[in-house]
Amino acid sequence: MKRKPDIFGYSDYRKFLKDSFNFKKSVDRRYTYRKFSLEADLASPSALKEVVDGKKNLTLASIPKFASPFGLKKNQLEFFKNLVLFNQAKKEVDKN
Repeated sequence: MKRKPDIFGYSDYRKFLKDSFNFKKSVDRRYTYRKFSLEADLASPSALKEVVDGKKNLTLASIPKFASPFGLKKNQLEFFKNLVLFNQAKKEVDKN
């Protein structure tokens, strides 16, 4: 059986989201983008796919929503938030 993805092993939050979704799907083959969107309290069932595919970015308000279905603890959520901000930063000074 596959192991649950560890956020601390990632430098790209989109890859983490994709791997985490695929892990949940491997545990429950009926797990879908629609089910994720319900768990995350998102209006669009395609929201996760759009973020993973790089078509949309996360906002500060949406970060906890996207993390919640994957059961991140406080320190993991903080790391995820920083990873999102780092990955979406446009300027080198912001990345630092």
